[in-house]
Amino acid sequence: MQNNRFERGPLLNKDGLLNDIGYDFSRSKEYVRNDIKAKEIRIKEEDVYTIMNDKFVFKIKLINLTNHKLIIINFNDFLSNEKLEKIIRINKNEQFILPASSLIGVINYKAKGISLNVETTNTKATLKLNVSDFMEKTLRADIYFNRIHPNTMTNIYPFSKRKKLFLYEEKINLIKANGYLKLGNKYYEFTPTSYCSFRSSRGALPHFFTHYQASMNGVIKGHNFALSLGYGITSEADNENVLFYDDEAYKLTDVRFTIPINKNGKYDYLKEWNIASSDGSISITFIPFSHNETRFKKLLTNLKENITYGEFKGFVTINEQTIEFNEIVGYALKSYYKW
Repeated sequence: MQNNRFERGPLLNKDGLLNDIGYDFSRSKEYVRNDIKAKEIRIKEEDVYTIMNDKFVFKIKLINLTNHKLIIINFNDFLSNEKLEKIIRINKNEQFILPASSLIGVINYKAKGISLNVETTNTKATLKLNVSDFMEKTLRADIYFNRIHPNTMTNIYPFSKRKKLFLYEEKINLIKANGYLKLGNKYYEFTPTSYCSFRSSRGALPHFFTHYQASMNGVIKGHNFALSLGYGITSEADNENVLFYDDEAYKLTDVRFTIPINKNGKYDYLKEWNIASSDGSISITFIPFSHNETRFKKLLTNLKENITYGEFKGFVTINEQTIEFNEIVGYALKSYYKW
């Protein structure tokens, strides 16, 4: 479990080694891609926006690998059970740069049939997307983000067997989403109950790893509330768990996900999950209502993600205070990366 709070400064030293490991409640380390001394093929940069309410979810994942640059777009209508996905491969020769910081930056990409613009300044951001053929429909998204919580959860993960490998990850919850999405002739409005969970990761990673993650946002009796949970990236620093409550952030203990298995020995993602800590301070039931499986396999690259959307109920105990919650919308996922 990571208990070390790191301080401001460069992420890597002149030899490409981490200056610190641990966590912080802000993005206080300076990431510079050119400081990485690991093999270029090991570098992975990724930004993920998951915007949802109890009626639909819109998710866009931006991936920058040495051999593949991808934009993965998902849309689920929970009421009609419509599920749409498009994986856009960007030509290696095309410019596709993700910002070094989540606090400020611009992402611009334009090609035949797609235009994407993301602009971020401190606690506010905009996302504009146009796709001419999104599963035989036109897609237009115009979304405005406003962070209502001052803290984030930022982790630095080392890999002890390979000193120049690392992951610098930030997760931001309680981002209010406003705007709309137009799919074909149908409008979907991001109402005041719509939230975005944002995850940004930069690093040089091992050949493969499996990651478990869950995120939820909402309001409990007038208190802003969010949980971001996960594990699996590395056993050496296997805790990325945080509670956001009112204007405070609280580091949580380790958790594990229990995903039901059917009679054929495969995961049954649409049955109830359990998420719990070994010390009993966290106990959560996840009740799914929609599931997506995303796969991308090309040459030596194999990406697979099972993401499930639903409602969470349970409790978290922190500083001898127990916070109970029910019907908080969010997602839980299991992902596998190999490249």
